[in-house]
Amino acid sequence: MLAPRADDTEPRVKGLAFRSALEAIRTLRSDEGLAATLNELPAAVADPLRFGAVVASGWFPLASYSALLSAAQRAARFDIARAVGRTAFRANLEGTYHAMTFPLHPQAIVTRTPRTWGLHFDRGRLVVVEARAGMAQFLIEQGAGFDAVVWESIVGAVEGTLEACGARHLRMHVAAGGEDGDVSIEIQARWATSNSSRKRRQGSAVHGTGGRA
Repeated sequence: MLAPRADDTEPRVKGLAFRSALEAIRTLRSDEGLAATLNELPAAVADPLRFGAVVASGWFPLASYSALLSAAQRAARFDIARAVGRTAFRANLEGTYHAMTFPLHPQAIVTRTPRTWGLHFDRGRLVVVEARAGMAQFLIEQGAGFDAVVWESIVGAVEGTLEACGARHLRMHVAAGGEDGDVSIEIQARWATSNSSRKRRQGSAVHGTGGRA
């Protein structure tokens, strides 16, 4: 049942995650795709989502969030969880929170990411293992109750966050974990730095734009 929980016996996620995911599914799959997703859910989960009973500031069962992502994948008939996470976080950071993020470059947002984890999930811990120009490695641990679709949406959320802060030619890689039953995931992200972009532009100017580097 999709209702706020007064105890901490199971992992919870902020209501904002549900609302953002619904908008992302609508963006990716249209109103019809969103309706098809909700039809895949039991009424106890679908009705609060359908009628706006999930408030952004509330805490709700992570299992229901997983159910929403799984329903989206069944309705779409392809793996859409990562795209939902990416689209949701890009929309939030380029819209509601744009004033806070537009001055930041990817490296700056990486260093701030661990402090934002608790705004979305009531358990787990995000650690920046390594960060340098054009590269970051994240470890998310203590994620009991997380499953493959939730992990995949988190990969997309990291991707969307970096893109919203200007990362280009972004490449994401799950180095470890992130499957059903895993309590952790290790994510590597690489993107073009301004220097590498400048070198590519200079190379194009010297060699022309018709060939391959």
